[in-house]
Amino acid sequence: MPFQVFFQQLNNPFFTLRNPNYRIYWLAMSVSSIGIWMQNVAQPWLAYSMTDSPLLLGIVSSVQFLPLFLFSVFAGVLIDRFPKKRLFMLNQTIAALLPFTMFLLIYTNQICYWHILVIAFLMGTVNVINLPLRHVFINELVDKEDLMNAVALYSTAFNFARIVGPALAGFVMAGLGIGICYLINSATFLIVVASLFFIKTRSVEKNPPSTHTVITDVKDGIVYALKNCHIRDILFVLAVTGTFAINYSVLLPVLASEIVEQKEVGFGLLMSMVGIGTFLGAFTIAASSKNGPRQLFLFKAPLIMGALLILIGMCRKNFLIYIALVLTGFFYVSFSSTASTALQLYSPSDYIGRVLSLYNLVLVGTSPLGNLFSGAIANQLGIYWGFIACGLAVFICYGLYFLNRFTFYGFPPVKSWERK
Repeated sequence: MPFQVFFQQLNNPFFTLRNPNYRIYWLAMSVSSIGIWMQNVAQPWLAYSMTDSPLLLGIVSSVQFLPLFLFSVFAGVLIDRFPKKRLFMLNQTIAALLPFTMFLLIYTNQICYWHILVIAFLMGTVNVINLPLRHVFINELVDKEDLMNAVALYSTAFNFARIVGPALAGFVMAGLGIGICYLINSATFLIVVASLFFIKTRSVEKNPPSTHTVITDVKDGIVYALKNCHIRDILFVLAVTGTFAINYSVLLPVLASEIVEQKEVGFGLLMSMVGIGTFLGAFTIAASSKNGPRQLFLFKAPLIMGALLILIGMCRKNFLIYIALVLTGFFYVSFSSTASTALQLYSPSDYIGRVLSLYNLVLVGTSPLGNLFSGAIANQLGIYWGFIACGLAVFICYGLYFLNRFTFYGFPPVKSWERK
């Protein structure tokens, strides 16, 4: 679709906030997201400052994402079986305890590298349920016709926090100490727990209790996703993107140490560049949500991200790197929000939890492979080759998968996927 027609079809991006229950949820998620992004900056910076090794930094990120790779398929069954509001409250309470533990270890000067690994693994285990449940819970608050806008507004809040959180974390780490970032994140999880007491979920069709074992339900969900060629294609593109295109926590701390004198503030600045792009992308998706998922964002955005990674690896001018990071963030969140919405719209209600768990498995759970890959390349060949290798990998994987199935512009129309 020509860009001028696309912009003519933009609508009010905030119309779902008229729903009072979704509005409370959105505000709580906005606050929580700032805390999450502060910790997302603090953790890799703490690990890198203690080890001075891109490889050991990559191991921390891999350990955090490893539970998503191991347990995501089981999380989907739990989400489909149990009351989502109660499960959410329990999950957020546990999530608050982990960063508070890190704060105590740092405050008492007892922190060791292995502590970071253990807490990272436990936080990753919590996120196995937390990440898909935050999206699935939106279904409990809004109607189907408002779902894409609601998901996009959630992404807007999360990615606005990408701007505020890293920048705030940089100044907090430099002025108050890195432990305060963990303490703030702990407090924001408790705000989510408190907000759930004021939220009333809408009446939705309840799935009948499953009579199968957990393993049987897991297999059933995987088989359904793999047999549906459209969902399978989305999951593949998510896997490529998650593995090679979003290794910010490994590559950006090293890049900041090489191109910026004030390292903590510089790392926060680089993360904020990505955050600006993701905020703009999420806002664009929210404004165009009445028109449904778009192929530009669903299938072609990852290729653009791969090209931008190669550009970053070839750049030696800071302002060009900043621009490329903004664009990378824009296309990443445009892609991930569109993919999440498409999977929810085109999956049966009794499969949504399992399908979204697969979404998180392939987008986030594949990160251990990408983190180790990018960390090892950066460690051996230098940080710029780390970016180039990741960008090339996106193009190679895309080509191998789609070469015999579609021309570049020949993907099936997205709207034709909707179940009748």
